[in-house]
Amino acid sequence: MVRSTKTEVDSLNRCLHSHYDEFSDLLGGAAWNQVVERRLLEGLSTDRHQILLSLAPRFSSSGQFLFSGDKTGRYPLEVLWLKWNLVMSLCRELKTIHKELQRPCLNIQPTHVWVIIPDPTSDFLPMRWQFSVKVANLEPASLFLDQNIPTELAQRLYNTPQNPHGVYSAPVMRGRPLGYEETVTVLIRSMERIREPAKGSVRGILETQLISENIRSSEYSEMDIFRVTLNLPDEQASPIHVWATKAGSLERGLLLKGVTDPIDPSIWESLEKARQRVFSHSIAAIYTTYHVPCDLYSLGMMLLRTLLVNDEQDMSSVDQTARRIVERLEPMVQGLDPADHKTLSERLRIRLTEEGGLFSKDSILYRREEREAGCEAIPDHIWYDALVLAFRLVTWIPGFSFCKNHGDYEIGNPHLPMEMVTGVVERLGDRIKIELFGSRQRNREILEACDLVREDLTKVKGV
Repeated sequence: MVRSTKTEVDSLNRCLHSHYDEFSDLLGGAAWNQVVERRLLEGLSTDRHQILLSLAPRFSSSGQFLFSGDKTGRYPLEVLWLKWNLVMSLCRELKTIHKELQRPCLNIQPTHVWVIIPDPTSDFLPMRWQFSVKVANLEPASLFLDQNIPTELAQRLYNTPQNPHGVYSAPVMRGRPLGYEETVTVLIRSMERIREPAKGSVRGILETQLISENIRSSEYSEMDIFRVTLNLPDEQASPIHVWATKAGSLERGLLLKGVTDPIDPSIWESLEKARQRVFSHSIAAIYTTYHVPCDLYSLGMMLLRTLLVNDEQDMSSVDQTARRIVERLEPMVQGLDPADHKTLSERLRIRLTEEGGLFSKDSILYRREEREAGCEAIPDHIWYDALVLAFRLVTWIPGFSFCKNHGDYEIGNPHLPMEMVTGVVERLGDRIKIELFGSRQRNREILEACDLVREDLTKVKGV
């Protein structure tokens, strides 16, 4: 995928489409009028209302699911399978964006993910099986431009949305702006002069300890950038600017390593003489790197929305409860192998049970009257593995989460985290598929037919 041209955008706009959250509710078994009513309560533009009205005939007819009347109770599994296909499609879209554009999105939310509704392609396949996903109405994140920042560092900085989403944007993005300043104390641990091509100036490599009551080492990544300004005892001397990154954590403060801007040799000599002093009241401008891990957070919240929102619990309650769990999650999972699905699921199940029925597998069904019949067809181990996956996305816990912090990505290969996530999602999708279709010859034949039709839906006409 590359950035959409105007022609492609116009073509997309002509397609019948639903927003991600609307279609997720439909896949959960919501009646069409329930989807429209919820959107009206949340605020709906006239244009959007017209689009929804045009979709009404397709999703108001009978036979919307394959197993809704099946006496084996496979309908909840079908709902989970369909919703998981929605998630898998979104994962593949994001992986393509990260790989081809080499940058994050930083603004993933349901209204920016369109579910394209094609012309009916099969009388055999119900309408709610016929869809494809497109990340639309969304520009990839733009580079943060500051000519003072060295080029090799500037390429890792991106602008955040002006108003980050209160639920789907990573909390770290809702904090201070890029380049905010802190008053700090600086100690020089080592310094080395290096050659500077320009005559009459030198540069140096400095390893410094940065101390401030307002700075916690755990809140910063190795990709974040610090512009530390040191003032020499000689008030007439020009200040020294050091562009540095995190080199480690200390009992007190941060360990930084960086390079000075070009300075006069006499200033360097003065700095060498003053290296043992404490540089109090120094200024550190801090530029936080927001990248792929922030997109993974958004994806995790989208997954929780897909699994848990229904006619009795909204995304606000899911968000608030998920935050409480995240605050206490690290001690529960620390030291566990992410591949140890059984232990992870058991520990998370205990914690989620404390929150009542919100995380129950019955939540997958939108309507209360359908939830009352139960969801015994969905195995507990699959349900809790899906929830473990969501919490691995919305946390940055080393050894448990997909990313250890907001700057955990590889320059030149920013798609690798999303590639890993997509693989995990697809493997869990295979397990759901086996549960739904693998037990009877008739079901396997249905699956083969469905796969043939669904394959044709991965491409949107005219796009």
